[in-house]
Amino acid sequence: MGEADETDLLGLLRRWRPRARLYAAPLAEETRAAVEAGRVSGRAASAAVREAVALREAGES
Repeated sequence: MGEADETDLLGLLRRWRPRARLYAAPLAEETRAAVEAGRVSGRAASAAVREAVALREAGES
């Protein structure tokens, strides 16, 4: 991180945040593998993760 600029660091955080959320609230193995491979229902993995988290949070309320 010593020589990384702000753009590099923000890009890294954007890529790892969805994974961190997955590991904090795991999905089914098949879904997790598809999200990590970036192939979830033809949508961006980040959109699928947001949807899954929203559904999970709605179920916990």
